[in-house]
Amino acid sequence: MRLRASPLLLVTLLLELVLAAPDARARQPDSLARAAELLDAGQIPEAIALLDARLAAAQDAQALLLRSTARFLLGEMERGEADLRRAVEIDPRLRQGWLHLAALELAGGNHQAAHAAFLRAEALDPSASDNDLNLGAVLLFMGRLEEASGRFERYLGRQPGSGQAHYLIATNYASAGYAALALRYLSDAIRLDEKTRLGARTDPNFAQIAATPEYQRLLADDPFVPAPGSLEARHSLIAPYSDVDTRVVNAILDALRVLRVPFDRRVEVTPDWALVWADVRIKVRRQTPERTLVEVSAPPAAFTPQAFETRVEVLFREVETALLRYRSPSERLGLPTTP
Repeated sequence: MRLRASPLLLVTLLLELVLAAPDARARQPDSLARAAELLDAGQIPEAIALLDARLAAAQDAQALLLRSTARFLLGEMERGEADLRRAVEIDPRLRQGWLHLAALELAGGNHQAAHAAFLRAEALDPSASDNDLNLGAVLLFMGRLEEASGRFERYLGRQPGSGQAHYLIATNYASAGYAALALRYLSDAIRLDEKTRLGARTDPNFAQIAATPEYQRLLADDPFVPAPGSLEARHSLIAPYSDVDTRVVNAILDALRVLRVPFDRRVEVTPDWALVWADVRIKVRRQTPERTLVEVSAPPAAFTPQAFETRVEVLFREVETALLRYRSPSERLGLPTTP
C-alpha cells in the first residue's frame, strides 16, 4: 500500500486486487469469471453489461465488487463507491471488499475509516501477509509512527531477505516525509535486490526526498560485490562511456539479442556506469575518457568455469562486432575525432 493514493493509483490498486488471483477467479461462477476476464482485457462496458444482468436477478456481493472496479476504471467514482459499500454490506466477510474500501478512504483522506477497514480485512484473515504493510501505511498517515514501525517490522519478519518488502516500506516512509527511515530501508532494499534502485529513480513516492544529497548518493553508488567464488571477467573497449553516448550499452544489448540470451529490458544508466541483467550481470563503466570497461559476473554455481569463460569470450567478441556499427567512419580508421 502506498501513501497519497491518487484516483489513478487507486484504480490500479483496485484492479490488481480483483484480478491478480487466478485461483480465486477459477472458483467463481462462470459469469463472474467471464466478467473478470473482460475487465482484464480492458473490455469494461462488456463486463458491466454482464454484471448488470447478473445483478438484475439477485444482489451478489462478488458481482458488485467487480462492477465497482469497472466503474472506477471508467471514472464513475460515486457509482463505484456505492457498489463497493453495498458489496461489503451484503457480505461483511468479503475481505477483498474491505481492502478496496480502505484504499478508497485513503484516497479521500479519511484515515480513521481506512484504518477501520484494514482492521476488518485483518480480522477476516489474520495470517495474510499484507495486513501489517497496509496497517503500517495508514498508521503513518495518522501520525502514529511507533505503531506503524512495529507493523512494518512484523511485515519484514515474514520475509527478512526480500528486497521488495524493504522497498515497499521505504516508499511509505518517504511519502510520509520520514527521510532517514526511507533511506535506511531503501538502502537495505538495494543491498538485497539492486533492481529496486532502478525502480526508485522514477517512483513518485520518493519525490519529497529526491533532492537530498543522501538520496542522490544512494542512486549514484553501486555497492555490489560479487560473492566469494563468483565467476568474473573484464574487457576493455575502445569507446567512450557516458549516459548520453549510449553506444556501448546498445552494442551489449545487440550482442545479447544476436546470441539469443534473454535479458531484462530495464537497463540502469547513470553518468558513470550502467547495468544490464541477463544470465550474467553486466556492468559498464568509464575506464578512461576514450575507453569503457565491461565487467561480467555470475554466481559460483551458475556455470562451470570453462563454460563461463567460453560464454564471455563469445559475448565480448559479439559486442566488439556490434560496436562497429555505432562508430563513425573516422573512429573505424583510428583517426582522431573532434569534441
